[in-house]
Amino acid sequence: MRLESYKMVLRIVTFSTGLITAIGVVLNSLFLPLTGITAGMLILYAAKQRVEERDRDERTTLINLKAAQATLSIAVIIMAFAGLSLILLSREGFLDYEQMGFYLAIQALMIMSAKAFFDWYYKNRLGG
Repeated sequence: MRLESYKMVLRIVTFSTGLITAIGVVLNSLFLPLTGITAGMLILYAAKQRVEERDRDERTTLINLKAAQATLSIAVIIMAFAGLSLILLSREGFLDYEQMGFYLAIQALMIMSAKAFFDWYYKNRLGG
């Protein structure tokens, strides 16, 4: 499969997955979005395995690495801030989402812990 064909499949699967998820939310169904997302992931994985040409070089890999690192950092900071804000606002009586705040804060902590562990692991494994 050519790279242009893969990008077309990617667009179609992304649109279809979003549409199926939206329909599942409207119908208040958990099974439909989970099935749609899982099927989309499997289709994209199978299509990517058939791509013959690669558009990766060292510069593209470094850019993707830096972008992923920045996205993870920003997402975790926002998640932790939102969790702590929900906890504080719930305790002051403005909201009633204290449990969700704890979930967000704990999830942010778990993501930071996993990142720290894998940074340490690969630094030792690769000799960095």
